[in-house]
Order: sequence, then structure tokens, then C-alpha cells
Amino acid sequence: MLHTADFDRKSILCSSLACIVLAAGESSRMGGENKLLLPLQSSTVLGTTLSLYAAVGFGKIICVTGRDHRQTQYIAEQEGIQTLYNPDFMRGMAYSMRTGVQSIAEHEYEGILIALGDMPFCSRASIYQLCSTFLSAPKNAICVPYFEEQRGNPVLFSIAYKQDLLLLTGDVGAKSLLKKYQQYCIRVEMQDNGCVRDIDTNEDWQNAQRK
Repeated sequence: MLHTADFDRKSILCSSLACIVLAAGESSRMGGENKLLLPLQSSTVLGTTLSLYAAVGFGKIICVTGRDHRQTQYIAEQEGIQTLYNPDFMRGMAYSMRTGVQSIAEHEYEGILIALGDMPFCSRASIYQLCSTFLSAPKNAICVPYFEEQRGNPVLFSIAYKQDLLLLTGDVGAKSLLKKYQQYCIRVEMQDNGCVRDIDTNEDWQNAQRK
């Protein structure tokens, strides 16, 4: 268990990293509702997710919006997080990544964490574990979280891959880069399932409400 002083020290380390939270999707499996705006805990799905990353201490956090831009922008502003609107959000996740990544200056940050707005169950300890592993790894590392043999999110890319991220297309995220640069990928074993648990369907949300 990490204590307050541990969190403070790790927050300082994370200041050399940027974080992009993708919150532009269409929620196509939710039957019309935007899953990110659904209530969860004392906030919303997106609000709960953003509060985690706002507390980590990243040097820069960008929330990329698309559908329901004004509502998602308001939620992000409550956490002090800047938003960028992706007008091409219907074309797939890659275009949201590109919107966020292009705002990150290569000379200012060592890496870019790509996070998903519908994954509110990640723990701060797990994010710090991912970041500290990255900061002690070779400069071209890609740190990928795993829980019980299942690959998860968020993924932390060295800034060396900025141009590769900007060339992505479609709706499969950065999976192609993990395959292309698999020799540089570092598997980081997580102690909880937050990195593999999202809210994708109404059933997922109902289950989250009961816990």
C-alpha cells in the first residue's frame, strides 16, 4: 500500500510524462446513451476516470472529446483538465489519439500515456507502477499493463513514437504499434483488474453500480 508521501514522490516523477484521455467515442454498444456521462460513484464514468489521472501528477493532461463535446468538456474542466475536440471522432479511435498526440511537444516530455475514458477502475498505484517502470526503462520503451495474461490499458509510449502515433488510422487504437515494436514492449504485471475492466455496455455499468 502506498502512503501519501509515496504518492507525492511519484507525482514529481510523473511530471516528465504527458497523458491523453480518449473521451470521443460514440458508445455504440450502449443503446444510444453516452456511457461516459452516466453516473458513477459521486461523479460520472468520465469524471471518475479523469479524477484519477488528475491526481497522478502528469506534466500535461489532455482529454480528447467528440460526441457530446460540451458535456464532456464541462466534466474535464471540473478536474482542471484541458480538452481538445476531435471533429473526426466518428472515423475511429486513432483520430482521437492523433488529436491529442499532436499537442504534445517532443522536447518537453519523455513519454505519452494513452488512457481510455471508459476505464474508471484503474488504481493510482497501478498507474504509478506503469510510470516508474517506464522511467527506469530504455528511452524507446513501450510499457503495457497486464492482469492475469490479459493485456490492458493505459499504455505508456516513449515520445520516440510520436510520429508513429500520428500516422495511425481506424478504430483499433495503437495495437498495430505494439505488434510492430513488440521487441521494445515491456510487460508490466498489475495487482488489480482495473487495467482490463471498462464500461462498454449497460450491463457493465449496472455491475459497476452494485460495487
